[in-house]
Amino acid sequence: MRPRGEIRQALFTAARSLHEERGAFSWIDLAEKSQVGYEAARRTVVNMAAAGELVRVGSDKPAGSRVWVTLFEPVFEEAAAEASADLSAVVRSWAEFV
Repeated sequence: MRPRGEIRQALFTAARSLHEERGAFSWIDLAEKSQVGYEAARRTVVNMAAAGELVRVGSDKPAGSRVWVTLFEPVFEEAAAEASADLSAVVRSWAEFV
């Protein structure tokens, strides 16, 4: 897996910080915290959620808004490492079977 780009790294660092401060957050909060443009942040957050770096945990309707926003939380490396270990065990058992 290649390393994260500048925008993705800034968003992930801000995601960890926001999660420690208040728990779940929207992509708008994440863009403001990381000082990344809204359009780039929105697209990158969607990609991060698809890649499993962020998890959708609910939705919220901010005061004065007509639109519901999705709330996210970061996935920490420990959980990803456990999933990777499970996958390696499956592949290893498959290789032993053949």
